[in-house]
Amino acid sequence: MTAQQTSLFESESAPAIPEDAIEIVSAVSAFPERISAIEKHVEEFAAGVPESIEPGTEEEVLAANEALKTIKRLFDEAEDTRKELTRPLREKVESVNDSFRPLSERLKQLETAFKNGLIRYKQKEAARIAEEQRKAAELARIESEKKAAEAAKLAAKSEDKQTAAEALRAAAEQCENEREAKALLRKAERLDRDGATAALQAQTAEAVSVAIQAAPVVVASKAVKTSGSALKKSFEASIIDKEAFLRWAIETGNLHFVEINISMLTGIAKQTKGAQQWPGVLVSETAGLSTRYR
Repeated sequence: MTAQQTSLFESESAPAIPEDAIEIVSAVSAFPERISAIEKHVEEFAAGVPESIEPGTEEEVLAANEALKTIKRLFDEAEDTRKELTRPLREKVESVNDSFRPLSERLKQLETAFKNGLIRYKQKEAARIAEEQRKAAELARIESEKKAAEAAKLAAKSEDKQTAAEALRAAAEQCENEREAKALLRKAERLDRDGATAALQAQTAEAVSVAIQAAPVVVASKAVKTSGSALKKSFEASIIDKEAFLRWAIETGNLHFVEINISMLTGIAKQTKGAQQWPGVLVSETAGLSTRYR
């Protein structure tokens, strides 16, 4: 605020009282005397009025009508006096209001200008903060999606399903997108289940290959009967590729060459409480009574 603006609210000396204000004060000082004169007339009239006004004759009706005329005259006199005494005051009030109206309007304009400026500033600040928050959220989303993609890529390359699942869970904790985080956690759960199944199958590698034990096949050649001594030859078969032999047995229908280890399958079913399943194998639950003696 400048010195000039400050001076608007300061006054070095009290302003002089205008002459018309002195006249108004003089007129106001005469109010009691004028009012007292009217009150005296009213009281003199009221002194002759009976307590109960109930006309019973024509003369009393005429007297009552005359009394009403007197009351009307006294009322008009009081009203005229009131207007006469208040007219200078009303005119002065209107004059003062008219004089201050341009000043008030100007001050209102300045007030509105400052308020509008403050409002525009607040709006700009709100927009700036909102934009910064939007950019920060966008950067966080991009970084989150990048980490999620890296975790998914690592999980796809990793042969260790447990390590891949842990990478996905770590990415889900840092993910800003709730939907993406849930998707990562679901993938981690699937990898956990697959890893548990793979670990169980690895423990029973010999049995998981359908617990196949190839029965040894011995093929003997026909020996030519001759007299005297002769060299006897025989042949023995051994399995060097179980999967190839299994495929041959299935494709050619020679399943009688394959013996399935039912005991091994039953042991795995008990160990996993029926969770492990195999194609073509029925895992059923049986109940029995167990008695313990002490």
